[in-house]
Amino acid sequence: MFPLETRILVADDMMAICDLIKMHLKLLGFENVTTANDGKQVIDLLNEGRQWGKSIELLICDWNMPIKTGIEILEYVRAHKDFEKIPFIMITSENDREQVARAILEGVNHYIVKPFTSKTLKERLTSVYERL
Repeated sequence: MFPLETRILVADDMMAICDLIKMHLKLLGFENVTTANDGKQVIDLLNEGRQWGKSIELLICDWNMPIKTGIEILEYVRAHKDFEKIPFIMITSENDREQVARAILEGVNHYIVKPFTSKTLKERLTSVYERL
């Protein structure tokens, strides 16, 4: 499992979903969780964290985001030397095989389909961490 002090960025266009994921993470013991509601905020927070020496260490991102989609954010992260190794978990309400395949090709570390439970989130976090 990731260390509890891991700096996590949760991105979803619905604030209620961000709050729900943040609550699940807090139940697991994580306290350092930041949220974003669109793709521009995600990119800005990644860059700000890097500038201040407090880089994001785990990104949990919805596929359907305004301004930049989750897949566009994944492509951005994997294309930049400073961010390419950040573990990336994609969340979506769609279970389309083509989407899953594209996310895997772009370098996603894991995929979660909504709705999900704290147990599912913990299992995915553990799986990603063990593969790193």
